[in-house]
Amino acid sequence: MKAWKVALVALSVALAGCNDDDNDNSTPPPPPEPPVETSVPADEATSMAVTVTAVDATTGAISFTLATADAKPIAKLVNISVQYMGYPAADWQAPRSESNFKLRWHQSHQISCDLDGCDGALVEVQPGSYTFTPDQYDWNNDVANYKYSMALAGALAQTSVDLTAIATQ
Repeated sequence: MKAWKVALVALSVALAGCNDDDNDNSTPPPPPEPPVETSVPADEATSMAVTVTAVDATTGAISFTLATADAKPIAKLVNISVQYMGYPAADWQAPRSESNFKLRWHQSHQISCDLDGCDGALVEVQPGSYTFTPDQYDWNNDVANYKYSMALAGALAQTSVDLTAIATQ
């Protein structure tokens, strides 16, 4: 009886085998394609559209996205100009001796970045997404309302943000 069991086990092993096929003629899959560059360098963009996503009234930091007309993110921005304006409260009245025209005074900061330098920090968070923080953002104590405008440029295109109020807390 033992010989019969040994023969049965040997026959099972012989029939099952080890599933190794040395005649594999299939080719390995090709290596993956390198990722396609989806962003456009700022100096090669032929159109620009900016969307401001956040403005911090305390530091003057402006977060924004920059894209072409066909929604490709624009990378490697270096040319930016930001104008910050500070105004007194809306109910402020000029003393008679200060203004003959009763115009409200204002304080401003003009800040720009280009290839030669920057008066702030322009950080590309990811292609097409930026944060600009000015080095100087000091205001007179009477300033109660803030506004900003921006101009962004590449070699072939430019865009801007008109004077816009900054929400304060």
